[in-house]
Amino acid sequence: MPRVPRLLLRAAVLSCCAAVSLAACDDAPGPPALVSAAPTVSDLQLTPSAFDYEGEQDTVAIPLRISVAVDEGDGEVAVRYVVRRPFEGGALAEGALAPAEGRYAAEVTLAVARGAVGPYVVTVVASGAGGIGNTATAYLRYSAEDLGPPTVQGAASDPNPVRPPGTFTITARVDDPDGLPNVARVVLSSGGAEFKLCDDGNSGACGFGGTDRPAPSGDATAGDGRFSRRFQIPAGTDPGDIGFTVQAFDRAGQASEPVPLTVTVQ
Repeated sequence: MPRVPRLLLRAAVLSCCAAVSLAACDDAPGPPALVSAAPTVSDLQLTPSAFDYEGEQDTVAIPLRISVAVDEGDGEVAVRYVVRRPFEGGALAEGALAPAEGRYAAEVTLAVARGAVGPYVVTVVASGAGGIGNTATAYLRYSAEDLGPPTVQGAASDPNPVRPPGTFTITARVDDPDGLPNVARVVLSSGGAEFKLCDDGNSGACGFGGTDRPAPSGDATAGDGRFSRRFQIPAGTDPGDIGFTVQAFDRAGQASEPVPLTVTVQ
C-alpha cells in the first residue's frame, strides 16, 4: 500500500479539526453585517378611508390620520408620507410621521376642491442607515353630493373664417355647479373624430386622447374655464364648412347639452 505524503495527511487532519471547530461554534456570534438593513413599512391605515361631503362650500377640509407599522432596520429611521391625485403631478400634502403607540403616525387636513371627487393616493416610505425601504400605499376615497351636470356656455373659433394655410383655435366656455375641478373632460367632435379641449395654459399638461396626437393645446390661461384646441389648415384645403360639436362631462359621467359650432374655410 503506498504511503500517504506527510503534507497531505497533515492537511486532512487540519480540515477535520476545522470542521469539528465550526460545528462546535454554531451558536457563537458571527462577524457584524457589512450592509445595514433598510427599514420596511406595512399595514398602512387611513382614518377615515372614505369621506362623503354634503355641503356646498367650494373648498372642503378633510381631516386625515395616517398610521403605519415600521420595522426600523438598523439605526435611526425617517418616515414620510405624500398625498396625490392619481395620474396627476404634484403633491396635495406631504410631511413626516412620528412614533406613536408602537407605530408611526401623522395628522393632516387636506384642502380639496368640492368637485374633485374620486380617490386620493397616500404613499408612505421609510429611510434609514440601510437606505430607502419599501413603500406602502392606501387610498382615501372622497365623494360629494352631485349638484348637477356641467354646461357649455358657448364655443367659438378664432379666426372664423380661416384661410389656408393657417391655424384656428376653438375655445369653449365651461361651467359646473360642483366647480371646475369636477369637469372630467371637454370633447370636440367632428365627422366621427374626437379631440380633447384643454384648460392647461398651453403647457401640454392636459394631453390628448382618442384620434388626436399630443401637441400644445393653444389654450391661453390655465384654470379659467375656457377649454381650447388649436388646429392647422394645410395649403390646398378645399373651401367649405366644418361642423363641430362641443360637450363637457363631469366626474360622475354626467354630460352637458351638446353645443354646435361651424368653422368656415375660405
